[in-house]
Amino acid sequence: MKKNKNKNKNSWVKNSCSSSLRQEDRACMTWLDNQPDKSVIYVSFGTVAVMSPEQFIEFWHGLVNSGHRFLWAVREDMVERREEMEVTKEMEEGAKKRGCMVEWVPQEEVLAHRAVGCFLTHCGWNSTLEGMVAGVPMICWPYFSDQMINSRFVSDVWRIGLDMKDTCDRNTVERMVREVMEGENALELRSSAARMADFGEKEHRGKMGLLHELALRCSNGDLDLLLMLDRLDSFCNLAQTIYAFPMIDTETLSTTSKFASTIQITLDDLKGVLVYES
Repeated sequence: MKKNKNKNKNSWVKNSCSSSLRQEDRACMTWLDNQPDKSVIYVSFGTVAVMSPEQFIEFWHGLVNSGHRFLWAVREDMVERREEMEVTKEMEEGAKKRGCMVEWVPQEEVLAHRAVGCFLTHCGWNSTLEGMVAGVPMICWPYFSDQMINSRFVSDVWRIGLDMKDTCDRNTVERMVREVMEGENALELRSSAARMADFGEKEHRGKMGLLHELALRCSNGDLDLLLMLDRLDSFCNLAQTIYAFPMIDTETLSTTSKFASTIQITLDDLKGVLVYES
């Protein structure tokens, strides 16, 4: 099919952002409301990842060719040399028929929406956690840094998604979308993702219950508990200074630092509960 150079580089993306601050496009939620349950692939590559025009075109073809609906957050700065990109009428028509392309979305709401059945992501830690909490299977296309490790855990350890690694040709995109959205494998991934979300919810409830119990005991003047917390706080402060002592071995430094960080997070959470309940 003959290609037509797109005169308006944003003509296929609903413009919702007029400044450097990313403004969420609420219209995508209305679009999701009109889609069947578990029928939409939500696509977002975060705030930093960039891709070439060729990679973008391959993703677009793969999504359209999969035959599934998709919601795609396309940042204005996501595609390099965007003004040079050529978009075919076939791609535009496929996007209009089954897709919704906007500049930014309320991600947590989108992932929690009944219509979303898959999350195509760069696998940044925040996005990975949000996908896990929502219980949505993922397709990972890691960009750099910890995303490589996160994507490996999603696919090989937790088994709640697939890892594209650094491949994004249209055939691979189409195949993985179908694998996550159709057939027995899709059911297994959804089941695993749902179990992961349930586990996370139980862990969160347990932690909050413990924090509220501690807060109640503190407010009732439990001297033993208050003394223990004071000592833990002192330990965290001390842990910040141990790096000044070169005679302490590296393993002890690492273990102490990790233990102190965990305690500090718990103390901060407890302080937050105490302030809230006061």
